[in-house]
Amino acid sequence: SDSNYPKDKFMRAQAALNPDGYISIEKIMMFNHMKQLWPDADPKEVAKVIKCSPLLEVNEEGTLIKRSADLPTEDVCALRSIYARLFPQEGTTIGSVAEFFGKHGTVFSVHLRRESDKTFKRSVFVEFATEEEAKAVVAKTLKYQEDDAENLVMFMRNDWWNTKKKAYEDEKAEKAANAAAENAENAVAAK
Repeated sequence: SDSNYPKDKFMRAQAALNPDGYISIEKIMMFNHMKQLWPDADPKEVAKVIKCSPLLEVNEEGTLIKRSADLPTEDVCALRSIYARLFPQEGTTIGSVAEFFGKHGTVFSVHLRRESDKTFKRSVFVEFATEEEAKAVVAKTLKYQEDDAENLVMFMRNDWWNTKKKAYEDEKAEKAANAAAENAENAVAAK
């Protein structure tokens, strides 16, 4: 997707190896996510499926693929992405989140957020086809599973980011103010 490819050094390096920007279908089939989606896939079958996509081109031999269009010059992914949280700790997968939100719009990508130790944070970023779709989803009241006690908490990704950034800046300012007050008290006590 437009959100992943610009940041994917490996994929860009693979495309750079070919003068026309193609990448081996067999190389892509080695990715864990592809193995999960299509475990026993034949590269020729994958090529047939990819030929149906308006976003990708397959070479004449059916062994290599590339993007049909150039990457966008500006990042519009954040504008059409949402942040959502309160997913179950266990059993939440990229596929299950994509399927859930796919009932409400065209899902381009899903990113499960993880802690530094790789545990799932119970929150995700979901990129939709359009900003309008993303806004429509955020406006809904949704439960991931019918028996969930709480509704999902959802924001437009940029709104979530701005809230996080402001909270960080406020916390930083409070720490600086507390340190200044403590230094002033120490200076008075030292006299």
